[in-house]
Amino acid sequence: MVKHSKKLMILFSLLLWGSGIWALEQDADGVYQIGTAEDLVAFSELVNNGEYAANAVLTADIDLNGISYFPPIGKQYWPQGPELYFSGTFDGQGHIIYNLSIDKDDSGAETGLFGRLNGATVRNLGIVNATLKNSSALRAGVLGGCAVNSKVINCFTAGDIVTEECICSFNHRNGSGLLGLIASGAIVSNCYTTYETICSDDSGTTIENCYWGEDVANMAPTGELCYKLNGDQNTITWFQNLGEDAYPVLNAERGTVIKNEDGSYDCITGVDTVHSTESTVHVGVYDLSGRRIEKKRKGISIINKKKVLVSEAT
Repeated sequence: MVKHSKKLMILFSLLLWGSGIWALEQDADGVYQIGTAEDLVAFSELVNNGEYAANAVLTADIDLNGISYFPPIGKQYWPQGPELYFSGTFDGQGHIIYNLSIDKDDSGAETGLFGRLNGATVRNLGIVNATLKNSSALRAGVLGGCAVNSKVINCFTAGDIVTEECICSFNHRNGSGLLGLIASGAIVSNCYTTYETICSDDSGTTIENCYWGEDVANMAPTGELCYKLNGDQNTITWFQNLGEDAYPVLNAERGTVIKNEDGSYDCITGVDTVHSTESTVHVGVYDLSGRRIEKKRKGISIINKKKVLVSEAT
């Protein structure tokens, strides 16, 4: 096999899946392509056997139903045991992992999709319907047990989140909706969870534009949560079809949420995106109330009789 071919098939001999050795795919840049439950389990085993800095992307939604115990990626044991962690980049590319289940008595193991993030970046990922059960777990969160000097950006956990028998040690909050603990320069931004808590944090950390619990329950149905997650609206990352989707997702095929002048929210579908500097000579520009305006504004305008998302204000 050619070393630098566009797609390298990595025979991962440390994991037996079914009747044979499972193969993980890499692209030309060495990024692992994860599109199935088997791929995700194999990637976890790969990291936990020493490839801590491996990079990966999800290429599809993944359903872990039927896998009763998913081995956390970077399964850190504390205070004694192997020092395992994940320090690469994991990009969900807007996809969702369904039915994550971790049900095992494993003394001292940090528990979640990731055990410990250390110098890692996790972004653009959703986890729906998770069950964490570990009577000896330390720092348990749906996305990860602990994040150190790491970034978690544009991620969410939603649906049925069960955190039974997750025992707290040393006053760290266990059973959180996103991360058990963020520490030492970790940043969590533009994230939410339907669970009652999102994470606990030490000093020197940042939690920005994140939402959880009752706030999510109140804001998600109206579109307010989706709108707020998109911050200044210059870059639209979160989408939701109001009245259909229970919560915002990272799927551009859903609707773009806009805020009306009266403070209510609407969902616009089939919206084109333009930059404010693009020429509109001899083209009528109107606001959503049908009033002609002199130039494009940040947000949704009507240009040439079509709703258009303007990425920046002029």
